[in-house]
Amino acid sequence: MRAAWQELSEQELEEQFNPRVFLGASVAQGIMEDWRQSSVPKRDKLPGPFSISYGTHALETLDVHRNGDGSVNHQNNQKPLIIFIHGGYWRAFDKSDMDGHIVDLYERGWHVINVNYPLCPSVSLSRLYVSLERAIQYSLKHLEEWKMETDRIFFMGHSVGAHAVSYLAPRFQAKTSLLKGVVAVSGIYDIRIVQHISVQTDVRITDEEATKFNLLNDPPTSASSSTIYTTTLPILVVSGGNEPPLWIQQSELYATKLLSERSTNTPSSSAVVISGVIPNTNHFSVLDEMVTPGTSWSKQLDDFVSTHG
Repeated sequence: MRAAWQELSEQELEEQFNPRVFLGASVAQGIMEDWRQSSVPKRDKLPGPFSISYGTHALETLDVHRNGDGSVNHQNNQKPLIIFIHGGYWRAFDKSDMDGHIVDLYERGWHVINVNYPLCPSVSLSRLYVSLERAIQYSLKHLEEWKMETDRIFFMGHSVGAHAVSYLAPRFQAKTSLLKGVVAVSGIYDIRIVQHISVQTDVRITDEEATKFNLLNDPPTSASSSTIYTTTLPILVVSGGNEPPLWIQQSELYATKLLSERSTNTPSSSAVVISGVIPNTNHFSVLDEMVTPGTSWSKQLDDFVSTHG
């Protein structure tokens, strides 16, 4: 059975799966520039260290924002850790552009690690995901050095960052019992689509990569077993109500697939899949709504982190 996107024309694909086209290039660029500019003054609220190298590529860096008074080994110093991966269709953005959002997470009293990674076309998509895996491995290895006392870690990503955290989570669930959940905001999960839109000029996804990273076709298995995806790991999957219908459908299909597989394979599991569409938000403002204190979905995020620990 062919997917709905496979029936679309080239222009329809662009409108459904390229946010810059759907919103208009000038509007999208304006939003992204606002993120960059608003991040500058907020950066002073974040402690370092910044741009720690986790690899040899210039963009293999991450920022470490520890929340606390510097003391260690105290139960009341255990705070959630969010490892955040930005979007940009694997070809744009920088971790620093997200500092406005990172501040909103940090001021909740959470530790935050903000990850940068090499971008296409300077690296292949496969190499990009090697970098992301390396970033998380490096982070887990250095938590004690950074005095990040935590009893729960959550992966969080926006846009293709949502795809990344969803793909990487099962690879780390077997490596650390601290990983407690995934927050996937406005992701694309069947990346075969990208081969048919203009983004492909930069991303250059091969057929092998399109199959390997297609989470709607075959969510990755646990690194330690044949259990499908993260059957014991809660996940929060959201999209924006003003996004194109087929983009919203990506999150809905992904959540439905996870629910089906978890029901089939672990009917008594306490693992949950929470999904929703945030009204009156586009591809960018959906993330704003998710992290800005006081919104209903921001409270949903707070509840998700506090509940799954």
